[in-house]
Amino acid sequence: MAKPPSVTVTIDTPLMIAVKNGVIEMVEKILELLPSTIKDVNGEGKNILLLAVEYRHTNVLRFLSKRKWQNESVFRHTDNQENNALHLAAVPGEIQWFEFVKRTMPHAGLLGRFNSNMETPEEKFRKSYKEHMKKEIQWVVDTSKACSIVSTLVVSVAYGTRTGVPGGYEGGNGYAVLRNNPSEFRTFRDSSFAALFLSLFSTICFLSIVVASSRSHSAHHHSWRNIASKFNYGVYFMFASIVCLWISFCAADFFMLQDHTHKLNKALPTYIFLSMSLFLMVVLQLHTFLHPIWSYFWSISPRVSLSTLYEYYLP
Repeated sequence: MAKPPSVTVTIDTPLMIAVKNGVIEMVEKILELLPSTIKDVNGEGKNILLLAVEYRHTNVLRFLSKRKWQNESVFRHTDNQENNALHLAAVPGEIQWFEFVKRTMPHAGLLGRFNSNMETPEEKFRKSYKEHMKKEIQWVVDTSKACSIVSTLVVSVAYGTRTGVPGGYEGGNGYAVLRNNPSEFRTFRDSSFAALFLSLFSTICFLSIVVASSRSHSAHHHSWRNIASKFNYGVYFMFASIVCLWISFCAADFFMLQDHTHKLNKALPTYIFLSMSLFLMVVLQLHTFLHPIWSYFWSISPRVSLSTLYEYYLP
């Protein structure tokens, strides 16, 4: 497609550099002082809209969408490979970004445009999306395998803690020796049971993901619809079981120190410090594990439905 006469083919201008870096204040000021620069393109034939899509700056896109009534030709522009904005949005293979850019464009007809490779934006996106999904799924499967080992170890420890009541059992009747301390004993009993249950549940979640990965995608693509939920629940419950295990340990230790008030008072600040450290570590690790899933599904907009999310992944 030939470039309009009004477009200046040039190297990166200050406006283009500002767009690439997402400096919206500079973009606004340059367009206010030099409105004609909105038509400038670089050596690859990309204008500021295509650059904003390529570098994924939502603030610049939102700003330009508010001005689309002034110059809609900017939104119809294509680069040297005949790629429009939707073609470039399809490259990362992330549906939130693609749907966001699609809503920003003033013309639905862009979806039917072909580039120099005879690909429409949706065709290009389907190809990129499948590759992206394979990488995301493989990451989840590999992480689930590692987490299933950890959760299984927590199950073993939780089971040993649950059956090994502090102080042991009375001979003959099987009652716990320290059962007459209702507050501490109840805390130990409930937390050890919760640790056992949560660790078992997380192990099941991780194993279900690993088992699902061995199935043929063409026959079982619907099973992947819950993969994010399974992984999230598995990670949540695994860390919750570790916290419960720590609580049961503290409750059991209180049994040993209940007759030594001085030792208990000295140990209490240590318990509080270690508990806060454990809680902080759990919160930080949750973000590390779940950020790839959260950013993938909710980084741009939570309004994309599951049916839209998976229609691109159907064989």
